[in-house]
Amino acid sequence: MFSRKRFWIHPGFQRRVILFWVVQALVVALCSYFVTIYLASRSATAEQAAMLRELVRPALLVSAGIGFAVSCVAGLVFSHRIAGPVHRIKSSINKIINGNFAEPIILRQDDELKDLAAAINMLLQYFWLKGGPKGKTD
Repeated sequence: MFSRKRFWIHPGFQRRVILFWVVQALVVALCSYFVTIYLASRSATAEQAAMLRELVRPALLVSAGIGFAVSCVAGLVFSHRIAGPVHRIKSSINKIINGNFAEPIILRQDDELKDLAAAINMLLQYFWLKGGPKGKTD
């Protein structure tokens, strides 16, 4: 099986996926923060609300920071499970265009797009059963 040699296979796509995860975590953290502070302020006296804000604010900020870090890592790992197979499929298609029909597309166990790779492999098998490349001139 193939191992990861690099994490930034398709940087533009991977950055967009990470940004999506980070923005999502940031929105959840901000909503949690404001809802918690609002509810604490409504259901307590001014002194109790101030004390709750002092206790809750740091905890929410720490959890937001942890959420940010987890989102970055999760976005990178998830994007790699898509970008890696896309890179491998494109590379295999280029090999096929150049005349190397012998290698099937093989993806890692946790990669996405296995169904697409299997369909391309079936197409190649069908193509060879029908007589291989015709009309190819050297």
